[in-house]
Order: sequence, then structure tokens, then C-alpha cells
Amino acid sequence: MTRPVLLIAGIAVLASCTKEDLPDTFTEVLPTAVKTVEYLPVYPGSDAVLYSVNEVFFNEQAYGQAKGKARAFFPENTAGFLSAGTVKVQDTVLNFNNHTYSYNPDQTNPEGIDFFNSGAHRWNISGSTAFPEVNFMCTRSIPEIFPMVTTSTVIDREKSFGINTQQYINDADSLRYTIFSMDSYIYANRDAKTPLHVFTPDQLTHLTPGPAILRLTAYNVNTLELNGKILTYINQSITDTAIEIK
Repeated sequence: MTRPVLLIAGIAVLASCTKEDLPDTFTEVLPTAVKTVEYLPVYPGSDAVLYSVNEVFFNEQAYGQAKGKARAFFPENTAGFLSAGTVKVQDTVLNFNNHTYSYNPDQTNPEGIDFFNSGAHRWNISGSTAFPEVNFMCTRSIPEIFPMVTTSTVIDREKSFGINTQQYINDADSLRYTIFSMDSYIYANRDAKTPLHVFTPDQLTHLTPGPAILRLTAYNVNTLELNGKILTYINQSITDTAIEIK
């Protein structure tokens, strides 16, 4: 799926961990030095935590290509996580491994789960001896994300570094800016209504000089109760930008 978006800052945008910025294509490449981590908190008091995630990649024309993936956790009251049977989102089955449900785009479905064109998306949990069957439609959408605007594509750790969103991000409650360097990362959380953030030299000094990834995560958090269980579902959109740290 592609969407036209006006680009007002000339910054190279990377997919997943890195992405080659080409005129008419969205070519992913593997990271060489910079590693990223997913932002997937488990919310206290929730019996199920369900993530619908769009990774959005932009090319030079600022067209965005979304790739949908999903994560699900079923925390146990004592410790660890439960199995809840078969878990689906938009009729796509999530794989269960090491007490975690997940789905990633693959060669048979490179664009992953289509969250944008389907409107409200649905979760289906078949249930198990430890968790009841649950089926519901999400009443909120995945946030529609745009390219980021920064003071520079090179971070000078001795100077402040500003970042903002190009446009207001619809359907987002919160934003999370993360700067991943080769050996460490820093982050800042913002209300979606006040997206401008400035990282100070005291924060930037913790980063390692060299190539880095700037990530914007826009999300909304929603809670409902079904069949005696409290479910928290989170809709996320993510986009990454290549930067340098000196």
C-alpha cells in the first residue's frame, strides 16, 4: 500500500533497522552496526496485551509503504505468560514461540497485515484452558504517520537536537522518539498534541558516535473487558530515519 505524503525535510528514511532511500522503490537492507528494539511494554493489570503495528517506509517522493505486523502477550498473574490458543488479527494467524505471539511480513506476504484499507480491524483469540475465547473489533485505527523533521541529519553531541513531526498525526495519543546508536539508545515520550522535542547535550552524550537510527513511534492505548478478562490493545505506527552522530 502506498500513500502520498508531502515531504518538507530532506532526510533519508530507513526501514525496520535500515532502508535504502531510492527514487521509486522501497528497498530494505540489513543493518550493519545499529541494532533497534521494539517498544512493547506489558501493561500492569491487563490479561492480554495486543499490538497492531505498521512500519512505514518513505522514498524520495515521500510516498509511504506500510508493512503490518502484530504481537500479543497474555501475562500470568504469578509470573511468565500464558498460551491462549490460536490468535489472529485480520484473519492472520500469529506464531506462538517462547510464550509470545507474533507475526512478521515474509516472502509470501511481503506487505504483511493490511490495517489501513480494512478500517476497524479485528482480533480473534480461540482460547485455552487458561484463557477464554475472545473476539472483538478495534474501535480505534492505526495512527497515520508522516516523515519526521529534524534540525539536522547529523547529531553533534555537544549541541541540542530538535525533532518534530511533519504534520499532526491522526489517532495517536502519544509519541516516542528513540535514537539508536551502535552501543546504546536514548528516548523521549511526548503527548501527540505537542510533538516537538529537544534532546539536550546531557542526554546525547550517552550515544556512540557513528551511524544511528532515529525512530518515531506513534501509538494509542485502549482497554476493554470481555469474558471477565481485561484486554489492552495498542495501535502503533513506526518510521525510521538514518542519521549520524559525532
